[in-house]
Amino acid sequence: MAETFGQTTKLPLPSDLQPNFIWGCKFTSGSAGDLASMTVYLKNMGSPANVKLAMYDSSLNKLANSETEEKNIPTVTDAWVTFNFPTSPSVAASTIYWLCWWVAGDAFTGRKGVGATDQVLYQYLTYNGWPATISPPGYTDEESSIYATYEEVPPPKKTLVQAALISIPPLIVLPTLREILRLTGGC
Repeated sequence: MAETFGQTTKLPLPSDLQPNFIWGCKFTSGSAGDLASMTVYLKNMGSPANVKLAMYDSSLNKLANSETEEKNIPTVTDAWVTFNFPTSPSVAASTIYWLCWWVAGDAFTGRKGVGATDQVLYQYLTYNGWPATISPPGYTDEESSIYATYEEVPPPKKTLVQAALISIPPLIVLPTLREILRLTGGC
């Protein structure tokens, strides 16, 4: 069953997305799992332009296989847009991740609302390949409408521990008095 983490609600305020800026919003994952896609709310009021998404860990290092497909977003888009992963990256349970998006066009907005301290990051970088590490000059106390969808990886099944065989030492049989007398030749 598909699970999500991030903000799945279209938040109330528009958020201007400047071209050549990487934007990211910090969220904590639920269960461990393999990511299928990331979805972000976008509005394009200008020319069609490219957008792509990626995921970074809490130290701002890009996760392996965390780059989504790139999409050309048409003019007059005002909707949730889903970006698939060519190869599914994995997330650990209850771990902080940055869900990031990068816009090449100059007339985009996302959606935002009040968030936790330093929940959104931004970094100016000419639209190109995702950097291995992000070094944002600043953060904002907002939250963005972006989330990840993943398939939960069930925990390993517990196996029965086989009981060790206990060897019982042989019983010592004490001879009866009659046997002692017979063996010793006594009466």
